[in-house]
Amino acid sequence: MIARLRGTVIEAYPNRLVVDVQGVGYEVFIPLSTFDRLHAAEGLKVDLRTHLHFSQLGQKLFGFSSEEERDVFLLLIDRVSGVGPTMAVSVLSGMDVNAFKKCVVAGDVAG
Repeated sequence: MIARLRGTVIEAYPNRLVVDVQGVGYEVFIPLSTFDRLHAAEGLKVDLRTHLHFSQLGQKLFGFSSEEERDVFLLLIDRVSGVGPTMAVSVLSGMDVNAFKKCVVAGDVAG
């Protein structure tokens, strides 16, 4: 597994980055919260926590600005029926991790 990437952003989009790590460009799918927190732009040095996801369609690398964000992502895809990686990234894009945790504890499904 690829648990972490440290390198330089060579392409930046709101939903994904391409990170150069010693000459290899990794496409990393990210939630908007990570994009905003990093102020992602070309040339930025980043240190991302990652999850490599395998499916019938292939493999995708997902990146997060913190371990906490990655852990919530993993809980969503592992424990919530019907939630895959794309949906989990959408959830994390809509609110920060602490706000999400408060909604879960309070039983607030509307958020």
